[in-house]
Amino acid sequence: MEEYIKRLGHTQKFRGKLVEVIDREFELLKNGKIQTFKIEIARRPPGVRLMIIKAGKMLLTREFRSELQDWDYRIAGGKIFDTMDEYLKFIDDENEIILKSIEAVKNEGLEETGIIVKNQTLFYKSTSGATMEWDLYYYIVDEFDMAHKGNETEFAEIIYPEWYSYEEVITMCLDGRIKEDRTIGVLLKYLLRKK
Repeated sequence: MEEYIKRLGHTQKFRGKLVEVIDREFELLKNGKIQTFKIEIARRPPGVRLMIIKAGKMLLTREFRSELQDWDYRIAGGKIFDTMDEYLKFIDDENEIILKSIEAVKNEGLEETGIIVKNQTLFYKSTSGATMEWDLYYYIVDEFDMAHKGNETEFAEIIYPEWYSYEEVITMCLDGRIKEDRTIGVLLKYLLRKK
């Protein structure tokens, strides 16, 4: 017996600068009956994360995060698109999103860590859950030069780049010093293969 769920379309409910809420409509064929239903979805433009590595070490950023009101260790990263309007122009073009993500890798590498990216390889695309769409593209950066000047972060960002051994990064994932759960999962996927 054939069964399927097919996406039909969507209706926009709200759009802000970086977040959009839509009702997405689906068709379900199950037990010979067709039903349609809607799910409310929030989505935001995708981002990049940089796993900057050299000689068995990884460059983390120690950042003060306003949403946590605390310090957090992260890997450098940021937005691919500055607005939802810009993202929606390319939402169905994965090749263009990849090209834009490579630009973002270079920008965020320089901005947050003071490096000039010479080589980046897409390691993993993390797709967020069913009702919140926010993809993160994780890149390995293993060739880079140091810029002549230090990192220059955006207004209201406090970021300090620091090198750690792979073992230290694994420990930081497990003891809570790295708090971005999606990144913990991707870091462990990468680092545990290196052991």
